[in-house]
Amino acid sequence: IRQICVVSIMESIGPECTKAKAAYESCFNTWYTNKFLKGAPDDECAPLFEEYQKCALAAVQKKGIKLEDLRFDHSLFDTPATDAKK
Repeated sequence: IRQICVVSIMESIGPECTKAKAAYESCFNTWYTNKFLKGAPDDECAPLFEEYQKCALAAVQKKGIKLEDLRFDHSLFDTPATDAKK
């Protein structure tokens, strides 16, 4: 019996970026599993990430989304224990 595994890739913010996102994620997953976890820290997927990031940023701007609106506010999750460490 042969099993087929179908992996669904979440689309990017811009459909034109989905192919670049998939290429980066595939590279990253392979690198992380086969190299990083075995002690090779150099990220050979950086050029693919830069290509995807450039496309995604252009898609965000094209949609009129302000990057400052996307910033994550970590202070919403600070706890007294977390604050004491600061």
